[in-house]
Amino acid sequence: LHSQVSRATASLVLRNAGNLSEGTRDRVRASMDSLGSVSPRDTASLRSPRTQSVGLIVSDFSNGFTAALAIGIETVLAKTGVVTLTANTMENPARQDLLVRSMLERQVDGLLVIPAIGSDSTLLEALVSSRIPAVIASREMPHPKLSYVGIDNAKGGRLAGEHVMFHGANRVAYLGGFAELGPRPDRVRGVLEAMRSVRGDASLVLDIPGQPDGTWGLETARHLIKDGSLPDASICHNDLVAFGVYRALREL
Repeated sequence: LHSQVSRATASLVLRNAGNLSEGTRDRVRASMDSLGSVSPRDTASLRSPRTQSVGLIVSDFSNGFTAALAIGIETVLAKTGVVTLTANTMENPARQDLLVRSMLERQVDGLLVIPAIGSDSTLLEALVSSRIPAVIASREMPHPKLSYVGIDNAKGGRLAGEHVMFHGANRVAYLGGFAELGPRPDRVRGVLEAMRSVRGDASLVLDIPGQPDGTWGLETARHLIKDGSLPDASICHNDLVAFGVYRALREL
């Protein structure tokens, strides 16, 4: 209406097709500039089969693992000519819902999501109802119609547990990681399985969840040193926590 042309004519301009005068094309483009992007939900006829774009919604870019994962995904997709549209939820489920809707409005060909802390069935329902390929990554949220890709956290915990016991550790701690997220309990379960297998019993002298970053690791290790409860071995949730623990031990 704004450019006084039909929807079909607007579609031809967007696709750079059809036998239209330059005046008509200029008028439609001017309207586009004036009104901003057009919502595909309101103009189904303007949809193209594919946009050669994939939405990547991550939980926290300050986490080195998440950043490396995002770079890897974008590197692989770029080789196929696909553009990655990346957004950060900052661990906020409400922002995550908004980003999912925004990606769908931009007609991405697929979505890959690392769920924010506190995500619930709202996210899963939105991905399933989108009817486009969607993958949950890193933090598992099981759904029969969605794919998941992530680390074998239980095996990682088991290998870590076997390693520290091989080196003679008896008092073992697990430090860091969000208790409400699947990776942590899976890794702890793996550590306990290793302890049970190697020495017949399974118990951690300390099991302390917390922020998976270096500052938390540093302060927690300082506290353990101060009150004399430093274990024989600390299995840290990730490299950042481990580096924080290292710093405290270097200080000592």
